[in-house]
Parts: sequence; C-alpha cells; structure tokens
Amino acid sequence: MLVSLTEVMQYAEKHGIAIGSFNAPNLESLLASLNARTGTLKLISFMRDTYVAIPHHGHNKLNAAYAYGGAELLLETLEASFGVQVDGYVAVNYQLMADLVDAIGGVELTVTKDEMKKLNGILEYYNRQREADRSEQLLTEYGDLRLTGLQTMSYARIRKLDSDFVRVERQQRVVQAIYRQMGTLDLMQLTGVMTAYIGKVNTNVTLAQAASLLSSVMGYSDVQVQTLRVPADGAYRSDMLSDTYYIIPKLERCRQDIAAFLGS
Repeated sequence: MLVSLTEVMQYAEKHGIAIGSFNAPNLESLLASLNARTGTLKLISFMRDTYVAIPHHGHNKLNAAYAYGGAELLLETLEASFGVQVDGYVAVNYQLMADLVDAIGGVELTVTKDEMKKLNGILEYYNRQREADRSEQLLTEYGDLRLTGLQTMSYARIRKLDSDFVRVERQQRVVQAIYRQMGTLDLMQLTGVMTAYIGKVNTNVTLAQAASLLSSVMGYSDVQVQTLRVPADGAYRSDMLSDTYYIIPKLERCRQDIAAFLGS
C-alpha cells in the first residue's frame, strides 16, 4: 500500500523577490510520494511556466497560483489541472534549504565542470550579500562532492547554463540527496532537525504527522528515488501568448503520465 508524503516545495527568491509576487519566477512546485513500506520516494516536478486554469483567476502560469492565493490555491490548481490530491504541503525558501542541508551534515551531489563555474558565480553573489570573503566555500574541483548548504543552494539555482528543464532535474537531485542524507541519521538526530525547522516553514503538516513520517524515513540505507517532470516530453508545446512564453500542456496525457508513475 502506498502511503503518500506529498509536499509542494515552493522555492522563492530570498533576495529581491517576495514569495507573494506575481513576478516570482523562481517559485517551484514539487510533489513527493513516499512508500513507507519500501522507502521508495517518487518526485514529480511541475514546470513553473505551464499554462493552466487557476480557479477564479483565469489562465496563467502555474507559479501564479501561489502568488494569487498561496499554497491552498496552488494545490487546488494542481488537482483541477492534473488530478493530483495533495495531503500536505511545505513551503520553504532557498536560505532555509541551505540551513537544513548544513543541519544534516551536507549532501552528496555530482557537479560537472560547467556547473562548478556557474555555482561559484552564484556563491560569490551570496558571499557579497553576506559580507563574507568573496572566495568563501567556492569549489576548486568538480565531480562527486559533499556540498555545504550554500553550495547546494547555489547548485539548485543554476539557471543560464542549459534550460529550465535541466534546472528542474538539478533541483530533483537536491531533494534526492537531502532524502538520502536524512536516511543516514539516527532517531535523535532526525528529531532534532524536525523540531528545529517545523516552526520555520509554511506548512499544514502537524508535528505529530511529521514525527510519523520520520519513522518511515529511518532504516533505509539504500533508498530508491524515482522522478517525473510534468509535462514530460511529448506532452506539451511551447508558445508565445501576448509576448510571454508558456508551456502548453496536453492535460489528459499529463494526467495519464502521473497516474502511471504513481502506480494508481
């Protein structure tokens, strides 16, 4: 039986863009489903430029739903367009994600040479914002690395190297890495992380529910993570509407892809 741990993680810019802004282009929607029996985690990333009907607000990009009505309207939009029912949500910003990564001891990620250059450029920007030494935590090598919170945040924010589709893949890798690292912690460590951060995020998940989920995460040293991007290849077309770029999804195909991926 599949026990759902569905989280919509909206990563909003910390510097210069408010979470509730219509111009928050970096807001991301990710749905996660955890099989508590096997430890398998399934991640679905919804492209932020996807053209959807937002209840009571007409058609717009998916990320506008959060701007119009917060997490509740975003969840309502996901259900209306894609047929997904979300049990709970967690909304975090990049800085909080960085703090979490540090709290669990860093994460292991594979960084390419080109990604290293972009990552360091973003990290230099944050060092200036923090009035830290410009070279602090800059990567000097690429490959399989253990990254700090700031390094991980910079990796997740790489934008102009390739495409939004590849950027989503990088963000999925970050979530996978966090999940795997949490699986290496003991109960006391996990409980400490949970109690430290549950009050810092925007969520409708209760402390009791979070504690129950912790017990599901524990004990999986070899976790399996599967990913899906919505819309997938062949399930959309790109178009310009009123001089704005949109991803026009084939909604029925998207619903079929999601149902097949989740096994329901």
